[in-house]
Amino acid sequence: MPDGRLFDSSDAKDPHYLGIRNSSCESAEITRNHCEELWRFYKKYADDHFLVEIRSQFVSRYWEMYLCVALLDMGFDITCPKNGGPDVGVMFSGRRIWLEATCPSDGAGSDKVPPLPCGNARLRPTEKIVLRYLSAIRDKLARRRDWLKRGIISAEDFLIVAINPIKISGE
Repeated sequence: MPDGRLFDSSDAKDPHYLGIRNSSCESAEITRNHCEELWRFYKKYADDHFLVEIRSQFVSRYWEMYLCVALLDMGFDITCPKNGGPDVGVMFSGRRIWLEATCPSDGAGSDKVPPLPCGNARLRPTEKIVLRYLSAIRDKLARRRDWLKRGIISAEDFLIVAINPIKISGE
């Protein structure tokens, strides 16, 4: 179980992580404190690679941590498999519900979501945005099949794909 600080002087490449860690402005300090407070509750559930990965995938790993702490705050007893399973599981009405956090990006090539034209929300590339959501769901369902094969989850378990669209242009 990782137990270091979330923001330290280790090598990092994610611009969000670096901006929050290195800035001395008040909003960055508030954000840093918020993240460290979430980490205080989440670290016992985190996988061994969390502190390394948050330095290169800040938004995605933050979303996973935030989701888990929100479930804890709602009074759920959570489980976080460390063996390559879903991000977090809860029991609800006698059924296991797994949640898999994801932050799809704009994509690449011809399917890439272009930047939103300034001031013109009617030109949103809705089809490309929906494609990014569907791609994220497809990827998580493929992982679900693998988890079933490996016996990490049961066929009776539910899976919720918790999508955070923050990395998609125009969302």
